[in-house]
Formats: sequence, C-alpha cells, structure tokens
Amino acid sequence: MKLCRTCFFLLSARHFCLIGGFDFNVSRH
Repeated sequence: MKLCRTCFFLLSARHFCLIGGFDFNVSRH
C-alpha cells in the first residue's frame, strides 16, 4: 500500500496502482 501511495504522489500513476491490485488509491480518488 505504501509503495502504491508513493507512486501516486510522485508519478500520480493511478493505472499503475490499479495493475498492482490496489484499488485503495482509485477509491480515494
């Protein structure tokens, strides 16, 4: 989850997190 969050904050790669299976970021957005 932390890694995905970092990616979202740095590169803001929503699709990247989605591929990783972390719907947490997408849900927050």
